[in-house]
Amino acid sequence: MLPWAPPWQAGSAALSDVDDGALTLLSTDERRAAHRKATPLLQRRALASYALRRLVLSAALGAPARELVFQRGRGGKPELGEGAPHFSVSHAGDLWACAVTTSGPVGLDVED
Repeated sequence: MLPWAPPWQAGSAALSDVDDGALTLLSTDERRAAHRKATPLLQRRALASYALRRLVLSAALGAPARELVFQRGRGGKPELGEGAPHFSVSHAGDLWACAVTTSGPVGLDVED
Protein backbone atom coordinates (compact mmCIF):
# COMPACT_ATOMS: atom_id res chain seq x y z
CA MET A 1 0.00 0.00 0.00
CA LEU A 2 1.28 3.44 -0.89
CA PRO A 3 1.53 6.20 1.72
CA TRP A 4 -0.63 8.22 -0.64
CA ALA A 5 -2.70 7.21 -3.64
CA PRO A 6 -4.06 9.58 -6.25
CA PRO A 7 -7.75 10.36 -5.87
CA TRP A 8 -10.14 8.01 -7.55
CA GLN A 9 -12.99 9.65 -9.36
CA ALA A 10 -16.23 8.64 -11.00
CA GLY A 11 -18.83 10.42 -13.08
CA SER A 12 -22.53 10.30 -13.68
CA ALA A 13 -22.68 6.73 -15.03
CA ALA A 14 -21.23 5.25 -11.84
CA LEU A 15 -23.45 7.39 -9.66
CA SER A 16 -26.65 6.64 -11.56
CA ASP A 17 -26.31 2.94 -12.29
CA VAL A 18 -26.10 0.82 -9.18
CA ASP A 19 -26.37 -2.86 -9.94
CA ASP A 20 -27.32 -5.68 -7.60
CA GLY A 21 -23.68 -6.76 -7.31
CA ALA A 22 -22.67 -3.40 -5.88
CA LEU A 23 -25.58 -3.47 -3.44
CA THR A 24 -24.36 -6.77 -1.97
CA LEU A 25 -21.20 -4.97 -0.80
CA LEU A 26 -23.13 -2.60 1.45
CA SER A 27 -23.97 -2.91 5.11
CA THR A 28 -27.52 -2.64 6.36
CA ASP A 29 -26.66 0.78 7.83
CA GLU A 30 -25.39 2.02 4.45
CA ARG A 31 -28.54 0.85 2.68
CA ARG A 32 -30.74 2.48 5.32
CA ALA A 33 -28.82 5.77 5.13
CA ALA A 34 -29.16 5.83 1.34
CA HIS A 35 -32.89 5.15 1.45
CA ARG A 36 -33.38 8.12 3.80
CA LYS A 37 -32.38 10.48 0.95
CA ALA A 38 -35.18 12.63 -0.42
CA THR A 39 -35.45 11.36 -4.00
CA PRO A 40 -34.76 8.12 -5.90
CA LEU A 41 -31.88 9.82 -7.75
CA LEU A 42 -30.21 10.88 -4.48
CA GLN A 43 -30.79 7.41 -3.08
CA ARG A 44 -29.05 5.78 -6.08
CA ARG A 45 -26.16 8.23 -5.84
CA ALA A 46 -25.72 7.48 -2.13
CA LEU A 47 -25.78 3.71 -2.77
CA ALA A 48 -23.20 4.14 -5.54
CA SER A 49 -21.03 6.36 -3.34
CA TYR A 50 -20.99 3.80 -0.53
CA ALA A 51 -20.21 0.97 -2.96
CA LEU A 52 -17.43 2.95 -4.68
CA ARG A 53 -15.94 3.86 -1.29
CA ARG A 54 -15.83 0.19 -0.39
CA LEU A 55 -14.23 -0.77 -3.71
CA VAL A 56 -11.53 1.91 -3.49
CA LEU A 57 -10.67 1.08 0.12
CA SER A 58 -10.72 -2.63 -0.68
CA ALA A 59 -8.14 -2.05 -3.41
CA ALA A 60 -6.00 0.13 -1.13
CA LEU A 61 -6.09 -2.39 1.73
CA GLY A 62 -6.11 -5.62 -0.22
CA ALA A 63 -9.16 -6.67 1.79
CA PRO A 64 -12.61 -7.81 0.65
CA ALA A 65 -14.92 -4.82 0.18
CA ARG A 66 -17.81 -6.59 1.94
CA GLU A 67 -15.73 -7.12 5.09
CA LEU A 68 -14.78 -3.48 5.72
CA VAL A 69 -16.28 -2.17 8.94
CA PHE A 70 -16.79 1.56 9.28
CA GLN A 71 -17.13 3.46 12.51
CA ARG A 72 -17.88 7.10 13.19
CA GLY A 73 -15.02 9.40 14.11
CA ARG A 74 -15.08 13.02 15.19
CA GLY A 75 -17.98 14.92 13.70
CA GLY A 76 -19.55 11.66 12.50
CA LYS A 77 -17.04 11.18 9.66
CA PRO A 78 -16.72 7.50 8.71
CA GLU A 79 -13.36 5.85 9.36
CA LEU A 80 -11.91 2.37 9.45
CA GLY A 81 -10.39 2.58 12.91
CA GLU A 82 -6.98 2.71 14.56
CA GLY A 83 -4.05 2.04 12.25
CA ALA A 84 -6.16 1.97 9.06
CA PRO A 85 -5.60 4.39 6.18
CA HIS A 86 -7.31 7.74 6.30
CA PHE A 87 -9.76 8.55 3.52
CA SER A 88 -12.06 11.27 2.35
CA VAL A 89 -15.01 10.98 0.01
CA SER A 90 -16.75 13.90 -1.63
CA HIS A 91 -19.53 14.11 -4.18
CA ALA A 92 -21.59 16.81 -5.81
CA GLY A 93 -24.08 16.29 -8.59
CA ASP A 94 -22.60 13.83 -11.07
CA LEU A 95 -19.08 13.94 -9.59
CA TRP A 96 -17.54 11.62 -6.99
CA ALA A 97 -13.99 11.35 -5.66
CA CYS A 98 -12.08 9.51 -2.94
CA ALA A 99 -8.58 10.12 -1.56
CA VAL A 100 -6.72 7.58 0.61
CA THR A 101 -3.51 8.02 2.61
CA THR A 102 -1.58 6.37 5.43
CA SER A 103 0.25 9.57 6.35
CA GLY A 104 -2.55 11.30 8.30
CA PRO A 105 -6.00 12.82 7.95
CA VAL A 106 -6.99 13.86 4.44
CA GLY A 107 -9.69 16.14 3.13
CA LEU A 108 -11.25 16.29 -0.30
CA ASP A 109 -13.92 18.60 -1.65
CA VAL A 110 -15.76 18.20 -4.96
CA GLU A 111 -17.92 20.97 -6.33
CA ASP A 112 -20.02 20.92 -9.47
